[in-house]
Amino acid sequence: MFSAGGQNLEPGNVDPNVAAGLAGQPSADTQSCRPLAQAFGLAVDRVVDRQRSADKQANLEQAIDSHRVIGQAVGILVERHRLLPGQAFDRLKEASQNRNLKLRDVAARVIQTGAEPEDA
Repeated sequence: MFSAGGQNLEPGNVDPNVAAGLAGQPSADTQSCRPLAQAFGLAVDRVVDRQRSADKQANLEQAIDSHRVIGQAVGILVERHRLLPGQAFDRLKEASQNRNLKLRDVAARVIQTGAEPEDA
């Protein structure tokens, strides 16, 4: 006995192809679609992998650029105030936290305007 839509169906009242599928016997149509479905699944996996790779590449490029900008701002503060690099970085970090700005943005403002991190 099969149940469909809240109704119990006797095996004789069900289409033979449906009954065969419900009984776990795949039809010839199902077998012919399997390679296509597998190829489609592999293609989707490749697209997802390429997108992840592109995202990682973009994030890496942004991180390298941010590191360069922050390093330049640290260099400016080291030269201007005769600080150690760690102290200059701490000033940038503190200004970033106090003003709720990204560290990279504070560093870029120091480079562009020449202002102190707290004022940039």
